[in-house]
Amino acid sequence: MAWALWLWLWLALRARGCLHCDPGAARLLEELRGPFLLRQVPRDAELRARVAAVLQRGVLGLAEQPPGARGPAALIDEKTLHEAAAAFRRVMTRIRDNEFRDEQLFNEVMWGLQEVRETFQKIINRFQTLVYCLNKCGQLLQLLTDCKTCKTDIHTCSKDVHCGDRKLEVEEDEDLILDCALTWHHVSYGIKNYIFYRVWGHTEQHIVSGPDPFLVRKEVTVNDSGSYRCEMRDVKNMLCSQMQFQVTGEGGLPSRMERNPKHPGSQAPCSHPPDPTAPPRTGIDPRHLRQPPHRSPLFATVTPLGNNSVLPTVAPLRGPLTVPPTPWVPGALAHWTVWIVISSSTGLILLLLAGCFCFYHRQERAVKDDDDVESRLLRA
Repeated sequence: MAWALWLWLWLALRARGCLHCDPGAARLLEELRGPFLLRQVPRDAELRARVAAVLQRGVLGLAEQPPGARGPAALIDEKTLHEAAAAFRRVMTRIRDNEFRDEQLFNEVMWGLQEVRETFQKIINRFQTLVYCLNKCGQLLQLLTDCKTCKTDIHTCSKDVHCGDRKLEVEEDEDLILDCALTWHHVSYGIKNYIFYRVWGHTEQHIVSGPDPFLVRKEVTVNDSGSYRCEMRDVKNMLCSQMQFQVTGEGGLPSRMERNPKHPGSQAPCSHPPDPTAPPRTGIDPRHLRQPPHRSPLFATVTPLGNNSVLPTVAPLRGPLTVPPTPWVPGALAHWTVWIVISSSTGLILLLLAGCFCFYHRQERAVKDDDDVESRLLRA
């Protein structure tokens, strides 16, 4: 069973691997193939050679193309290499620390290498799906390591640099934001420079350039509508991607006066010329004019008195004449409260002084009485 698995590894892992490009994994492999095998398999030289060959070919064979992969497994980035090397060190360190010997050691190494291979296939599949050449357009630059030579170089994923057109609608006095960033820009190697242009027919006007992928224009007007273009270039000024923007207004970029008729100086659009014979407008809504107060039926029936009219007599007052109570004044209560607090504090202080005086007088009297008693005893 062990020899069948070893033969499968021999046939399946013929390509060179990636783990020998990691210094930690390479040192651990040399330790296992050298001093460790001499210590754990001291008598059987043939078995020791078989274990050493399985270790060497198992590590070098991890560059084999995993099933369903869309890129060469011989290329790997630094993060994926460190993750695969960490899985290899974890499995091999467990075998080394358990002190397996002879045939048991051979079996543990075989099964350990199979576990490393499965883990490596998951890691490399994730790298090729989420990292390797994930751009749908443009030139993606990635710093990758060749597992056959352990050399690190810049790998270019070349596609059409034009990454589409975008249409934006914005109202006047709002902010216009042009976003030139794409999902794969964050994994592109090197410094990125974004350049924005205003397009006027067949000519272009440079607006701004720098590492920021956004262009913000505050409080746009009708003059800001039109075509824009942005580019992303690498440190060598090579064009990596570009996009076009067509900026229009919602309803033709309406002005603030049209959107807010109450704005000072705004006038409603007039479809007919004013009538010169019409009376001048005061600009006041008749609905807002002050209406005369409503009169009750009693006053409505009263007519002015004539010269010969007699004034009506006034009925005498019934009951005593009362005066309404004086309204409460907040300030007066506040003054009374202050005086009450001051008086209470003064009385308390005087009471404490009187108590201290009485106590002191009583102590002096007690001392004097003691002296009189002592003097009488001495005389007796």
